[in-house]
Amino acid sequence: MTAASAKGWNLLRVLAFLALAGFYFAVLNARPDFSRFNAHDSEDYLALSYSLVHGLGYTQSMDPGRYLPHVTWPPGVPVPMMPAMPLSGERVDWCLVKGTMALVGLLGVVLAWYLARRVTGDPPTVDWAALALGLNPFYWDFSHQAMAEVPLTVWILGSLCLIDRCWARRAISYRAVLGVGLILGVGMMFKGHAGALLLAPLAYLFGPAAAPWMPAPTGPVGVYTPSVSWWSSHWARLSFYLLVATTTWILNRSFTFRVTGGGGKHWQWVRYVVLNAVGGGLNYGTYALLVYRFPLVYAYPVLGVVAGSAVGLVVNYSANEFLVFGRSRCEPVS
Repeated sequence: MTAASAKGWNLLRVLAFLALAGFYFAVLNARPDFSRFNAHDSEDYLALSYSLVHGLGYTQSMDPGRYLPHVTWPPGVPVPMMPAMPLSGERVDWCLVKGTMALVGLLGVVLAWYLARRVTGDPPTVDWAALALGLNPFYWDFSHQAMAEVPLTVWILGSLCLIDRCWARRAISYRAVLGVGLILGVGMMFKGHAGALLLAPLAYLFGPAAAPWMPAPTGPVGVYTPSVSWWSSHWARLSFYLLVATTTWILNRSFTFRVTGGGGKHWQWVRYVVLNAVGGGLNYGTYALLVYRFPLVYAYPVLGVVAGSAVGLVVNYSANEFLVFGRSRCEPVS
């Protein structure tokens, strides 16, 4: 493609995007237009956004004299809608709200185009991929509703672009993995579905041009840090777990596995804390599942405790031996 033809194609691409933007903004109106999808969620999101802007706290109540604490929804959707609140005045302007969501939807189209360009490098495929998203009727519809679906989709597209930028054809450091994980984890402030982004780097970790896998365990630390910080109202429990985990890490390192090397202690501790937390979750999950599904275990919960403990023991020991301390750096107890 010559320089002149490339310039003409870029101009056509810009005009097509402007036409798509006009299509998104042409239907804005001042009505709530609640549907069966968004009636209750939109009310909560808008009330929370309004309250944040007007200094009322994170509350569903828009009445300054009444505070209704709200912990169901994290601030992933209310925060992007905050700019529309001061421009609305005393009452929420639905045109501004829908316009904000339309802008978010259009940003997703741009990110889809950028991601397709990095992955395929084929201009027609790139343009058709972005156009297919922008003209998708469900994506277009939800781009005019105060809901989490489109902001979450846009965040996932942006996260995939970031992952590709950081992982593709390069070795990645612990710091980079942790930083990317933190950015990805903010998406869980929209919905917990963003946690699935943890699987995205697998193609780079085990692909043809695989990056070193050792930094990978720091990814979950970054991804789950924002959600844990938001949801955890019992900091004493978290602190107690870190204290117990640190103590058992020292004991395992010194006696159970007898680690001979002294390097990498900090990241070894991070891997230990994260992986053993997963084992603890499987322990409790096994217990809860058995109690819920089997009358015998419901009548004798100790059976569930035994089964959960067995699962947690096997998972934690295996994770510690192969993923935390490592056979190459360990001398198992004889």
